[in-house]
Amino acid sequence: MDYLYVLHLLIMLLLVSIPAWPCYYLQYGIYIPLLLSASWILFDGCLLTKSQTNLNSNSFTREIYDYIIPGISVKQAQRINTFMLIGITLFGIKQLK
Repeated sequence: MDYLYVLHLLIMLLLVSIPAWPCYYLQYGIYIPLLLSASWILFDGCLLTKSQTNLNSNSFTREIYDYIIPGISVKQAQRINTFMLIGITLFGIKQLK
């Protein structure tokens, strides 16, 4: 079992769960998607994805989305990632109000 793959999955589950966090933690956790996006810009992609050598397409999320949407391109996967990060941030902000 590849430990980086498992770590990647755990981080994804953490991100998706942010809107369900209690307000005390949510007020700090809401910045995680923004920091993640900033790190992608700064390092030209995800550091975990770059360190994984067993990926077929150099896109961790594309390989996951491929189970749901067969034949999805890397560009479409990036757009879904952006949509999800914006959605997580917006839902989290709505929970804080």
